[in-house]
Amino acid sequence: MSGRSVTSPRLNLTAERVKQLGFEGVLQPIKVSCADHEGARVGRIQTWDGKDWKVTSDWYTSDDSVIAPMVKEAAAKYAAEKKIATGCLLTN
Repeated sequence: MSGRSVTSPRLNLTAERVKQLGFEGVLQPIKVSCADHEGARVGRIQTWDGKDWKVTSDWYTSDDSVIAPMVKEAAAKYAAEKKIATGCLLTN
């Protein structure tokens, strides 16, 4: 590991940057940090029609009141099994 902080954001794609990369309408802005490994928490369904991938839904947003406890529980179990210190997911 380098001397850099592992708590600072490592991925920060603003709406402007997403557009510059040619992903406008395909990808929403996203910022990932130690406290937030998922960023935008949105997704869409794509369907293969035998030739191309087609977007077949609007954007869906996950429900953190359901997801966050599951992630914390799984992270705590993994840390205990591996005998490692818990990370920022369990302290935030």
